[in-house]
Amino acid sequence: MKPALLTFALLLIICQRSFGQTLTAEQAAFISTHFVNLKADENYINADWEPVLSAIENKRLVLIGEFNHGSKEIFTSRNELIQQLHQKLGFDLILFESGLGELEAVNLKMKELNPFELTQGFFGPWRTQEFGQLMKYIQQNDIQISGFDVQRTGSTFTNYLSDKTDSDEFKEIEKEFIALKSHLTNYRTVYDSISTTTFQLIERYEEIGNNLSFHDNFSKRAIANRVNYLTYMLDFIKTKDWNKRWEERDRAMAENIKWILNNQEPNQKAIVIAHNFHVSKYNEKENVMGEFLKEDYKSEMFTIGVFAGKGAFANNSGQAEPLSPPSVSGLDIKHIIAADQGRLTFLNINQDLDKTAPWLQDPLIVNDTFIDLSSSNEMFLSRCFDGVLLLDEITPAEKR
Repeated sequence: MKPALLTFALLLIICQRSFGQTLTAEQAAFISTHFVNLKADENYINADWEPVLSAIENKRLVLIGEFNHGSKEIFTSRNELIQQLHQKLGFDLILFESGLGELEAVNLKMKELNPFELTQGFFGPWRTQEFGQLMKYIQQNDIQISGFDVQRTGSTFTNYLSDKTDSDEFKEIEKEFIALKSHLTNYRTVYDSISTTTFQLIERYEEIGNNLSFHDNFSKRAIANRVNYLTYMLDFIKTKDWNKRWEERDRAMAENIKWILNNQEPNQKAIVIAHNFHVSKYNEKENVMGEFLKEDYKSEMFTIGVFAGKGAFANNSGQAEPLSPPSVSGLDIKHIIAADQGRLTFLNINQDLDKTAPWLQDPLIVNDTFIDLSSSNEMFLSRCFDGVLLLDEITPAEKR
């Protein structure tokens, strides 16, 4: 037997014994040939990012995902990729899945903030040591940041606008927003019990927005986001339509990104950081942010999905949660990660690869993540992403 074939045969045996699922010779050969080991060290840094940079170099918008919000190694390796994109390809704007107003408040005071304060505009699971390291790099290199989420993710915008208007009125309105949110997110809430209160709060936000300076674009947009959120969440209480609720959030996030790129930073190359669900350019059952953005940016956009093979992560409550073992019912992405035998690997997906590996177009089992509201655990990898980053093992992120 030729050495290459012997290697594939041994690989198949290892996979079958370890995970109960056999990769075909075609799949094993494809993984060996096309998945690029980025040669990261034991800390998931000092990687050779050239294969990724080469795939992205002519793009204006790169979306980088994560399959959960609390993995140290995903954050650490992504921090280095962001630095490389900034230094070598001129990406000087980073957009995060956090509140637009909350991160604008951080952006405006960037030079004054300490490491703890730099992470306060993010939603809870991202207030970590690793995000603190990224924000320090951003601070030192005068990189622009913004949030694009329609949801509120902390008190930074509340404090900023209250100080700016020299009034406690906005803080009181935000307190009412927080109290009302607990009812708007409760499926059992009766529409008539909160509709009047919600409409009144919308009117108060609109009045504040109308009184802001014409040039205070981000604050006005953040207020409009509050109104948008209250509107679609009240509609959810009325219709109980979960799919529409999720679609409205993703549509609003896409609109915020387009607004930033088209009106506020028209010449910037931007990095977008969010969950795989949001950055995906295709979802079989939901309408997601990546799909909306693809309509406008087409070939200017490159989407990267990120996955891991084993280990544990911090869930949204901050608790350590182990990854499930690879599935025994079909081809699991964990089988592929185990077979590629690299600490950090990259696959650039394109039409030519689809032709040589048609199995990439088949549904792939992906557990330990949110895919859609039907609790699916399969996705069409080649339809969802332009490339994938695969980590062999992850651990929970370190809270700041």
